[in-house]
Amino acid sequence: MKESELFNLVNPIVGIYKYPGGVLKIKRESKIIGRFQYETGREAKPIMKFSPKSMARLVATINATTVQFNSFLTLTFPRFYPTDGKIAKEAMNYLLTMMRSKLGGEYLWFLEFQKRGAPHFHILSTHSAITPRMRIYIAEWWVRKMSGSDWFIAAAALDATMQNKCDWDVMSSAIAKAYYFTLRKETWELLREENAAAKYATKYATKEYQKEPPETYKNVGRFWGCSMRVSLSDGVYEPMGEDRLRQYLENTDHATSDWEILPTFLFNVRQEPAIAKT
Repeated sequence: MKESELFNLVNPIVGIYKYPGGVLKIKRESKIIGRFQYETGREAKPIMKFSPKSMARLVATINATTVQFNSFLTLTFPRFYPTDGKIAKEAMNYLLTMMRSKLGGEYLWFLEFQKRGAPHFHILSTHSAITPRMRIYIAEWWVRKMSGSDWFIAAAALDATMQNKCDWDVMSSAIAKAYYFTLRKETWELLREENAAAKYATKYATKEYQKEPPETYKNVGRFWGCSMRVSLSDGVYEPMGEDRLRQYLENTDHATSDWEILPTFLFNVRQEPAIAKT
């Protein structure tokens, strides 16, 4: 028996969750579940890479959500940057918290690494108009959290010592550059193209470069996240076996119809008319 046949036999498909945007999530029920239970209290393994599972859920989320994203914001650290994912995300979360409080709206963010090794964040937001005042808010919130952080003060002090300069001169220069960069029009842009948000997120999910953390970077954590209204819900459940699902995929010429193992998420599935019962 082939490995794929054994997998399908041990983990049979019992149903699907249907979402907007032609997204389906397959539900399987393992016949051997319980034999490999995790020990109580076992700590979860730290996230060190962008996994295929996370990639698939991101693509499913951006395609299934009914939230309309209208703008694209990029947050970049200056010459000094944290090498700890928890610290980097503290800065981003502070900005997102201020955005929710002062500007409202929904968001989806994802993490990348620049060639120099610095983390930076891309944020899709629902804001359809970006005023000069909003740009000033974003720049102020971003540098405010950064400038008061221990990692920034320590990095500036070290750089000042190496260059025989005053700490304050080094810090003020870095803060000014970060503020100016965040204030630029290119940093927060409106999306003009139809389905641009889904294209941005899908391109991010499928490209390999800029996702490999530098060796010195620790506590990478999640590579993407979103606000509650954007997150993927359970969808509309429908009991269904593998034979019936494969028949429908074949009838609609879906690319996965002849795959030996159907993936957890299926995209671009024509859901109207409803899947016929047999």
